[in-house]
Amino acid sequence: MKMNLNEVLKKIKPSENEEREMGNFIEKIIRISRKFSKEVKPIICGSIEKNTWLAKKYELDLFLLFNPNISKKQLEERGLNLAKNIIKNLKGRHQIAFAEHPYLRGWVRKFQIDIVPAYDIKNPEKIKSAV
Repeated sequence: MKMNLNEVLKKIKPSENEEREMGNFIEKIIRISRKFSKEVKPIICGSIEKNTWLAKKYELDLFLLFNPNISKKQLEERGLNLAKNIIKNLKGRHQIAFAEHPYLRGWVRKFQIDIVPAYDIKNPEKIKSAV
C-alpha cells in the first residue's frame, strides 16, 4: 500500500487544535517562569521552537537562562528550584534527571516538559557547561 506525501503529512503534522493547545501551554509556562524569577530568561528550544514536532507528541524543552556570573552549583540549585515551582504551579509531577548537570522532567496533563537550567552566553568561547 502506497501513501503519498500529503497522507503522511496528515498523520505526522500537528493539527491546528494541537498547535493551539501547545501555543497556549507555552504562553502559560513562560508567564509562570517569569512570575517566579525576574533573573531568568525562559526560552523554548528543540522541536517545538524549530516547528518540527510531531502530532500527538506534546513534548517541549524549556531552557532557563541564568547570568553566566553565577556558579555552576547556584545554576543547578536555582534552576531546579525554579523548575519545581513551575511544575508545582501547573499542578504537575516531576522527577530530577541528569545530563551534564541536573535538569527537571515534568508532566502536566498530556504535556511532557524538560526544564533545563543553562547559562545565558553569547560568546561560545565563554561556555561553562554543556548547556
